[in-house]
Amino acid sequence: MFRFLFILLGVFYFYTPTVSAATLYMDPASTTINRGDAVTVAVRLLPDKEQGECINAVDAVINYSDNIQPIDVSIGKSIFSIWVERPVIDKENRRITFAGGIPNGYCGRVDGDPMLTNVLTEIIFRSPGMQVGQSESGDIASIEFAPETQALLNDGQGSLAQLATFNSSIKLEKKCWGDYS
Repeated sequence: MFRFLFILLGVFYFYTPTVSAATLYMDPASTTINRGDAVTVAVRLLPDKEQGECINAVDAVINYSDNIQPIDVSIGKSIFSIWVERPVIDKENRRITFAGGIPNGYCGRVDGDPMLTNVLTEIIFRSPGMQVGQSESGDIASIEFAPETQALLNDGQGSLAQLATFNSSIKLEKKCWGDYS
């Protein structure tokens, strides 16, 4: 009996199934800026190359905390050539949405490509200056993919890809622009 349990536990211990998934991530994952400064956060895509996966489309919803403000969105470096919904900043709900795709799918960076060619969009965020009565300690701003974000496979059926998402955090220093004390 114990021998059977030992073998069963050994099988579970040594057999750890790997869950493969396409990845949406923000670059940089974390950074620090002074109050009043701006930072560009790129939204990037990595298909699961081990599974031979190609991503045809992404429908993204990004939420951000109230201590950071998006000021612009750029699609100039995007791999998407088709936009169902160009990036929209909804300041009232602190949400950015976009939906786009690429014919024949994006299968990952081609060998020999020296650039990071997996940009979907770039979002420029600005940290507001210090407010009267605000704590001088640094805050952390968060930029996160909402659960309804999805990626679709280039499989002729528009199947949902298993998706992993990685968010971004921005440490907001207490120094304001022009404050060199």
